[in-house]
Amino acid sequence: SGKVLWTFTAPKTSVYAVAISGNGGHVTASFSDPAKTSDENEWQVRFFDRAGNLLWTYSNRSAVFTLAITAGNSPIIAAGGSSLILLDLNGRPVSSQPPGVHGAVREVTSSGDGEYIAAAVDLGWRTRRGEIVVSDRNGSPVVNFPTTYQASAVRSDRNGEIFTAVDDYRLYSFYHNGTAAWNFSSSPPFRSLAMTPDGN
Repeated sequence: SGKVLWTFTAPKTSVYAVAISGNGGHVTASFSDPAKTSDENEWQVRFFDRAGNLLWTYSNRSAVFTLAITAGNSPIIAAGGSSLILLDLNGRPVSSQPPGVHGAVREVTSSGDGEYIAAAVDLGWRTRRGEIVVSDRNGSPVVNFPTTYQASAVRSDRNGEIFTAVDDYRLYSFYHNGTAAWNFSSSPPFRSLAMTPDGN
């Protein structure tokens, strides 16, 4: 209907990412003060219930530009930016910079069942390459899938069987065991990605 349900304001900060749980019961957002230098800045992941009540705040020294909330009774909040951080429902770290993540996280997502978390990782300007890092909900690595250029987006089907990803000029589809299904090249570059929940 367009009615505003609630508003949260944090003075002198900007909101960089928002994620909503699949059942609509929780919202998470990342905040930071854009006027501060990276050395003195603090990033905060804040977690709200459906009514807009702030449940907890997690402070982090490195940037948080993307967020995702997994499905299930015990959701995991995945925060990506300068590193990949996994938090439980109470804001406690499950895993910080899981093994296999060695670059800037451009996007995080989870499978529909909440069992897998995938991160699109930019390995930096020196290599101009990227990778998709898939881990389980405890942060243990499942597969690292390389991309030709810097990875920017990733999606999963509901069961975590098929993943799709894009770098600047290529769209990839691969299975959770790391086997490539197909890829598609394009120019001009890819800027966004979506996939149906059934993976078709």
